[in-house]
Amino acid sequence: MRFKNLLLSLSILFLGTGLFSKVQACELFDLVITKTICNAEKKFAVKINFAYRDAGDFFTITGNGKNYGKFAYSKLPIIIDGLPGDCTTIYEFAITDVTNQSCHIAKELGKVCCESNCELFDLRYDKSDCDSTNRFKLLFNFKYQNASKCFRLKINDHNYGEFEYSALPLNLGPFEGDCVTKRLITIVDCDKPECQARLEIPEICCPEKCKISDLKIERTACDSDKMFYAKIAFKATGVSDSFYLKANNRLMGKFKYGEAFYKIGPLLGDCVTKYNFLIADHRDPSCATDTLWGPVCCDTIQEPCKLYDLIVEKTDCTPDKLFYVFFNFKNRNSSDCFKVTGNGKFYGEFPYSSLPLKLGPFHGDCTTEYEFVIKDCKDERCGLEKFIGKVCCDIVPPDPCKLYDLQVIRLECNNDKQFYFKINFGHNNTSDCFRVSGNGHIYGEFPYSSLPLLLGPFPGDCITEYELVIKDCKDEHCGLEKFIGKVCCDSVPPEPCKLYDLNVTRLECNNDKQFFLKINFGHKNTSDCFKVTGNGHFYGEFPYTSLPLLLGPLPGDCKTEYELVIKDCKDERCGLEKFIGKVCCDSVPPGPCKLTELRFEKSVCDANGNFYVSFDFDHANTSDCFKIQGNGRTYGEFKYSQLPVKIGPLPGDCHTEYEFLIVDCADPHCSLVKDLGVVCCNTADCKISNVSVARTHCEGERKFYAILKFNHVGTSECFRLRGNGHDYGEFRYANLPIKIGPLTADCNTPYEFVIEDCKKNECRAEAFLGKVCCDSTDAKIYELTMTRSDCEPDSTFNVKFGFRYREVSDSFEILVNGRLIKTFAYTQVPVVVGPFKADCHTIYKFRIRDQKDTTIFTDRYIERPCCKPQGEPCRIFDVKATPLNCTGPDEYALKIDFKYQGTTNSFFDVFDRTKNIGFFRFDSLPLIINNFKQSGRDFDFIKICENDNPGCCSVIEFRTIDCVSNDPSKFSIKRLIVNNSSGTVGLFSEQLIPADLKLELFNLESKQIPIIQLESGPHEILISTENLSTNVYFIRIKDSTDSKTYKFFHLR
Repeated sequence: MRFKNLLLSLSILFLGTGLFSKVQACELFDLVITKTICNAEKKFAVKINFAYRDAGDFFTITGNGKNYGKFAYSKLPIIIDGLPGDCTTIYEFAITDVTNQSCHIAKELGKVCCESNCELFDLRYDKSDCDSTNRFKLLFNFKYQNASKCFRLKINDHNYGEFEYSALPLNLGPFEGDCVTKRLITIVDCDKPECQARLEIPEICCPEKCKISDLKIERTACDSDKMFYAKIAFKATGVSDSFYLKANNRLMGKFKYGEAFYKIGPLLGDCVTKYNFLIADHRDPSCATDTLWGPVCCDTIQEPCKLYDLIVEKTDCTPDKLFYVFFNFKNRNSSDCFKVTGNGKFYGEFPYSSLPLKLGPFHGDCTTEYEFVIKDCKDERCGLEKFIGKVCCDIVPPDPCKLYDLQVIRLECNNDKQFYFKINFGHNNTSDCFRVSGNGHIYGEFPYSSLPLLLGPFPGDCITEYELVIKDCKDEHCGLEKFIGKVCCDSVPPEPCKLYDLNVTRLECNNDKQFFLKINFGHKNTSDCFKVTGNGHFYGEFPYTSLPLLLGPLPGDCKTEYELVIKDCKDERCGLEKFIGKVCCDSVPPGPCKLTELRFEKSVCDANGNFYVSFDFDHANTSDCFKIQGNGRTYGEFKYSQLPVKIGPLPGDCHTEYEFLIVDCADPHCSLVKDLGVVCCNTADCKISNVSVARTHCEGERKFYAILKFNHVGTSECFRLRGNGHDYGEFRYANLPIKIGPLTADCNTPYEFVIEDCKKNECRAEAFLGKVCCDSTDAKIYELTMTRSDCEPDSTFNVKFGFRYREVSDSFEILVNGRLIKTFAYTQVPVVVGPFKADCHTIYKFRIRDQKDTTIFTDRYIERPCCKPQGEPCRIFDVKATPLNCTGPDEYALKIDFKYQGTTNSFFDVFDRTKNIGFFRFDSLPLIINNFKQSGRDFDFIKICENDNPGCCSVIEFRTIDCVSNDPSKFSIKRLIVNNSSGTVGLFSEQLIPADLKLELFNLESKQIPIIQLESGPHEILISTENLSTNVYFIRIKDSTDSKTYKFFHLR
């Protein structure tokens, strides 16, 4: 019921937001949720996997009122651990695409009980043959662990009985084979009702439906009388005990089923007579099959002309209700061509080399019974016939079965020199299962829900050339094939394929508003070629010798956001990606380089008398970089993508006249200038005090002025005034008091002012005016008061309004965020409205408006009200960010710790200057981020926010460490490749692995597990996981300077 409510809630959400009108082709399907066994803390993990099509980049997982986070599709499958198996929670999981929230899928896992860890699994059955009363029995069996002594069994919710586990397997039945009834078998442990499992059995027919198929005919040699015998074999299911066989309508006899073949004759081999063989069940004559065969020539040494193995396929109907027919067949001892006729029409002569042949279009009029006769051009006796019958194009045919995007990954060899294949592919309009075969073996039938499939083990004998053939269980035409070749488990595995150093250059647009991309990259241990795709297009396969590659022409339409995906032809895991974005090939040449809207900020002085300056500005038609110069020195060269940039430390020595020139790297005329002047960090003698700020009466359209005055001593001749993101300018102390404005009295902006000496920047003071409302003397609604109530237990509040009024109608309206809440009579003032959710996010705008004259109104605001259960506001404070050690070029490990209070979410987000870099639990503190990216500045930056609460954040800047000089020829834990395969975990390094490398293995409970090391070489270490149970594990790798922890999921 909870699962249905979840789906209903999702549906209501999408309907309520109007998203159904914008639904795209995004599709999530084949959701599989796998549960691990419980750990010592009575908790478990789930592995979530599913297929997707036309989705965005990310999806969220929610369930049971919790948001488990945002994940990239490329990271599937996802493991969520630490779930309590409390025997009560009915676990449910909903997956929703972030870009298209109408694209979602959900599944119920049900209750999980770690108290007993009882499990019933691997339910299976075997069906007996039908008896004379059209009834059958089932041999039922399953596996179990941590169960009691007995279980109860239900079939379609009817109690079937109570049995001891020791009685397995059970004989169930007999049951009616009525071809209608589906049976749901439910088993429940006697003492642990939460421990249960189900198995659905489809409809079973007794007797089985009669079918005769796969008719095959061979002949004996001719005798002296030009006579021969035909040997006939076929398959039969659901038949009676015997059948009739006719040749050209002549009864050849009644035969019992069960022989390998039946010999019919003698028959005349006169090179003319064709034989129509008909096999029909004696009890059900409609259960039959026939074929036209021959003629047979007994009077010549050379075989006669023969057309055989006819395949006829009809296409889907076109919008004009037409269809086509494809023919293909084999020919022997024929002339050069054949003729096709049918329904009194001659369709033409065609060379055999034109096969397969497409004929049409034909009318699918539901009337014409189509037949086709194929004959050799010179031998009328050499032919084939096919009867198709009526074709109706009024009936929309179902979409055909389709398998696509086959991926086959060969896993590492084990100690027995065997290996597994990991197989995955997409599928549409299929049956319930698929069949895998290859090298003359049928490996089995598998439900599509089992994808990705682990197939094996296979011997890596360096001899067998492995191939895989995958076909739908019911549609033999719906399949995929993959040739893998020989696999050697004796040899040392080759180094992995690697593509690196991708460089993509966009060339100039041509006169057709098109452009080319010049692509180049390094490559190692690859196949002979690589594939390039992007934006849903396959651009082709190219030999590595074609690098650098010129790709195009491509339209520069200012719309397409170009992306490139490059992969090795044989190794899908070996690839590179590049996002290029929109390209505009307008005929108008680009404008000149332009830098504008300089935004400049100076930091406070530090304890050493130094300061920093930050620059940000707008730019157009520039090169890739710019330089900052000034006072006879160059402060650095920066990418435009790095903006804003910060330089320093600079000495605030009270005499250097600081000036800064920002100039484009390629165009010295494209620049900005900022004169900062003297900066004095020694401000012990400077003081600004007794600041007062007052406001004037409102003027005009709710405007007012602010008047500031203050005392000062030891200052320069002027000061700067800033506030609320505005720079009001420089003023002379001699002109105090000063008048600032006009300012808008919007009842929302909390006005604040910062006064700073022009030269002694550390000499400053602040003043706070607060929110200002202008209710003019002629206002019809005036002297308004707004009072917010205390928080209710459900985190809501009410608002009370009181005001005076004149020259109005008899009633007024209150609107909240543009939505009418209620209409009141003026005589009811004061009034209370609500409740409103205090979710710490919503900004509430209240408008009180006369009901008749809507030009009479006044507005008030309440910004992001919060109702915390503990009554304390959310705070993140005492943030510490400590760089530990380099983990790669421009990357290092960053340790984060902080204090917090008043939080209502279990998680927090970490941002750098450009993006969200992680989602973590508060109880994981202190936290180490192993691959923190350097910004290229002297100081790096992080922002920490409570998850889904942008109003509760804290920011810290900290000095970075230099990781540019990492030598790629030296061993690095960061570059270590860790592969988890069945039974082993392998560590591989292109550089020599140091002797002091230490490995530690832990489970989810942080219990250290002894490591069984199978192999240890200069570049590879192999660890056995055969002794591990199904769970999540961690490998900590340490050397003298660095450490890193890898997480992997082991499925036994």
